[in-house]
Amino acid sequence: MDKLFVNGDNHKLEAGSCELVHQSERTRIFRSFDLGIKVPIDQGISEDQAVRVLNVLKHEHKVSSTLPSSCSRRKVIRVGTYQDHPAMYFEWVEGVTADEWLRSWSTFQLQSEGTEAVDSSLNGRLQVAMSIVKAVSDFHEAGIFHRQLNLDNVVLEFHTERSCSATLIDYSCAAILSDCLYTIHDEQERLAFIEKTKQKDLNDLGVILYSVLSAHIPELQENDFTGKEDKDDNVQSSKRGKSQQLQPMNDLPLYLISLVSSLLTPVAKYGGDARLRYKHARDVLSDLRLAVKKPEIYLKVHRWADLVTKPLILPQDHFYGRTTELSMLQHAFDVTMKCNDQPCLVVVTGYAGAGKTTLLKQISKPLNNSNGYMIVCKFDQTALADTILASSFDSFFEHVLESSNVRVMEDMKLSIEEALGEHVTALEQSIPNLRVFLGSEDKLVCAAGDSQVLHRGWKFLLSNLIFAISREAHPIALVFEDLQWADEDALGKFSSVLTIALTSSL
Repeated sequence: MDKLFVNGDNHKLEAGSCELVHQSERTRIFRSFDLGIKVPIDQGISEDQAVRVLNVLKHEHKVSSTLPSSCSRRKVIRVGTYQDHPAMYFEWVEGVTADEWLRSWSTFQLQSEGTEAVDSSLNGRLQVAMSIVKAVSDFHEAGIFHRQLNLDNVVLEFHTERSCSATLIDYSCAAILSDCLYTIHDEQERLAFIEKTKQKDLNDLGVILYSVLSAHIPELQENDFTGKEDKDDNVQSSKRGKSQQLQPMNDLPLYLISLVSSLLTPVAKYGGDARLRYKHARDVLSDLRLAVKKPEIYLKVHRWADLVTKPLILPQDHFYGRTTELSMLQHAFDVTMKCNDQPCLVVVTGYAGAGKTTLLKQISKPLNNSNGYMIVCKFDQTALADTILASSFDSFFEHVLESSNVRVMEDMKLSIEEALGEHVTALEQSIPNLRVFLGSEDKLVCAAGDSQVLHRGWKFLLSNLIFAISREAHPIALVFEDLQWADEDALGKFSSVLTIALTSSL
């Protein structure tokens, strides 16, 4: 029996005991008990390519040595030769790859040696997702970016029915942050490199979480990538010539859909919104833990059809990042715009200072892009509901008058005239800027009938006004703040106004 001694460790390597367990176009993997051997296929390659192959193996060894023992890593023992070929020796990681685990989903459970069947429910998939995110987060905290995260490079080991750990393998494309930054002297270039490299991992993590949470493996389709080196990243990387096509995740809780969407949001130069992107893997892990801690809030399934008829309640005790909540709000806006002018009611609750107002104001960007407007109705302890509504709409029309979008203004005027006709004068009494907007300063302010009759019909007219100004061409976000100060009479008035108005792009 031959023995391999490395750094005091004793790894058995019996002659003829190595079994070929995996082979691809570029690599063969052998196993002998607790030892693994990675052997690149070097037949028919040039001398320069052979040197590059050897350097990649050495790089994997260096990455493994840089990672602290607290990380779930595949420990590389040494780089040498096997059967006269360059080879890397590593400690074998027990378990199955995430790809193998997902492909076993047809049986709705996975039997792991010596353990009970793993829960195949959403909660079981969440446990797997958290273990993978934790592994990525640990790598990032140690200053290592994997840069080739996929289902094949994640090994899952199940310990109990609902407990598992994930180990990241294959460090051939990994970047050691300290080494990379050593060669970059400009501070802005350093920050740009860190952001680019981290976002690559987070985007790949989003694809993995999509697969794990939806129990669906993305289809691969050919694209234009050719497997060139990424010379901007200081370490060789391989771009596969296939892209992954993701299907809708409609059967998952909106919170999880939004979380995955935040990871998959493209960078700004490709039309992405930086506010919707996660900045750190540890924040993703925290959000997943919240979902497991309070499933009755975070794991509520919102069918797309329900979003236009039932309230969407955003989680309230999340005091950092707000990435997922912002993505949920964006989803609600998208549904409203795509569902034939159907409205969506969003309820945001939370303690004072939790950032509710700041969160809601973030919808202003997609609103502006759609020629839309936000109307804010803020309650206090003294003002009457009629006064709050009138003041809010007066401020809205003042803002519209300052707009330079003539087409939207003309369309809105036409809609108001069609919806209200001559009865608009009753609203102009309490909303002066509406009269200015319509250009009716010289018209009589009072219509026929006494003021009490007009007041009784004021709520109906206001509802028609909301209906008129809320269109796909110019959607409206009507925000009610500090509802805790609203009494029953005020809530009744708002309810009656919205009951009539909720038939538009609101």
